[in-house]
Amino acid sequence: MSTSKNVTPAKAGVQNLLKVLDSGFRRNDEMRVFRGVLIVICGPTGVGKSDLALKWARQMGAAIISADSQQVWKGCDIGTAKPSKKIQQEIPHYLIDLLEPDQKFDVAQYQQYATAAIQELKSKKQPILVVGGAGLYLRILEYGLCEAPEENPELRNQLRTRTLEDLYQELQKVDPELSKKIYKSDKNRIVRALEVYHQTGKTLAEFQKEHGFSKPRYVMKKIGLRLPREELYPRIRDRVDAMMKAGWLEEVRGLLEKYPPDCQGLLSLGYSQLVSHLQGKISLEEAVELIKIRTRQFAKRQETWFRADPSIQWFRPDQVVPLPL
Repeated sequence: MSTSKNVTPAKAGVQNLLKVLDSGFRRNDEMRVFRGVLIVICGPTGVGKSDLALKWARQMGAAIISADSQQVWKGCDIGTAKPSKKIQQEIPHYLIDLLEPDQKFDVAQYQQYATAAIQELKSKKQPILVVGGAGLYLRILEYGLCEAPEENPELRNQLRTRTLEDLYQELQKVDPELSKKIYKSDKNRIVRALEVYHQTGKTLAEFQKEHGFSKPRYVMKKIGLRLPREELYPRIRDRVDAMMKAGWLEEVRGLLEKYPPDCQGLLSLGYSQLVSHLQGKISLEEAVELIKIRTRQFAKRQETWFRADPSIQWFRPDQVVPLPL
């Protein structure tokens, strides 16, 4: 990035950021008035997206729409870094605490809930921040779903009787491209991909290519946060340790008293490892170390996904300043 003599790279980054944000607002007297642009804050887990979103929401009077695949579950609070009830009372949050952990949730439902939230907020002329690291959710929100076949309950139930390892091995054979993008423990997405293939003989990746994801439904200004891995990974380690000290294990223990261990909410990252510990399969030390490893792997996949989107403008968290009013 070229800069003038008097502008440091960090200052240039901040100036570029403000230009991006200003394109989503227009000057009206001395106030900035929202004109319907969605500001997206994305990036890998643990990089600081939520902290930045809260700062901006307070200054803009904005609402936050979560693009997190795990915060939809009621009771899964600590391990998903869910904002506190106090913060949710201060700043409107959408797509948080939607369902019980044993209820189904998928990208189609995400699109439905998020679209309804956007319509409500636009009718109020309230600024919108879409915040999270679920790249697939953000893509579906922006471009809509591809024309893959609807769910087949009978076939889906048949697939669910098989082991996760067996399902993932089949996915690697029939849709190797998609298998590289799906986490090995994400049974719902694996089942969905195989469900599409068994019904049509075509892979879900083929349907996605035909869709093209080229006609956006909304105008989005995307801000990405990132750090070098030598900085991000220690943050992930410390974050997991802080969650454990905050009572994450006790939270999972309480959830197991109400929900089956293989329900969707308890199969998510971190929760599944603590469930394994509580079932006596692994020690607590092993569970915590696995969470850290899986979270680093997850962050790496998030980075790979977001790097493929040329519309994201990237910044370090320490480059970003609160919005000027």
